[in-house]
Amino acid sequence: MLVLLTSGLSQAEEAKRVPTKRPPSRTHDPACRLISDAVNRTVCERTALVAMDQQLKAKMQELAAVGGEALEQNHERWYQRRNACALRQDIRRCLEQVYGERLIELDWRYHRERIVYQGPITYRCPQGELAVSFLATEPPALVVQQGELSELAFLHPDGMGVNYRGVATNLEEQKGAARIQWQGQWRQCQQQ
Repeated sequence: MLVLLTSGLSQAEEAKRVPTKRPPSRTHDPACRLISDAVNRTVCERTALVAMDQQLKAKMQELAAVGGEALEQNHERWYQRRNACALRQDIRRCLEQVYGERLIELDWRYHRERIVYQGPITYRCPQGELAVSFLATEPPALVVQQGELSELAFLHPDGMGVNYRGVATNLEEQKGAARIQWQGQWRQCQQQ
């Protein structure tokens, strides 16, 4: 019998080892039960969401001086997306996704040096070339660019393949080809 030891301990030591505890997923804050709306209650109850909310607040304070009115308007649209999670069956997963995407979006808009990416990969489309760079983020994201214009989209896996969706851009990969929505039009593109 082959036994793999991942910790470098002997089999006897491995068997005695106490497993490490995972951080709690719930805050157990009794005040959370007093919150009437489902979105804020869910954020309050989940430690990961509380941490993301605090991280987002700190990032917004950091960017307040440079972002100006455009940042505020953009954040208001994000806040509407966040609150729309109340209509979803899995509010927690929706909120984790929306918060994660917002944190990446702010870094992409204001601190691109913080983001590691691969590419760009060039796609030849009938309406011109598009450059696609894949971001090493969680959730996974990409940037579609043509000239000075660029848009961010996030991975949304489904049963049909790999799809990235953004506010103004979508990309559906198809084995070296891609169907890309750019500037309101769908384009059938080939990877160069």
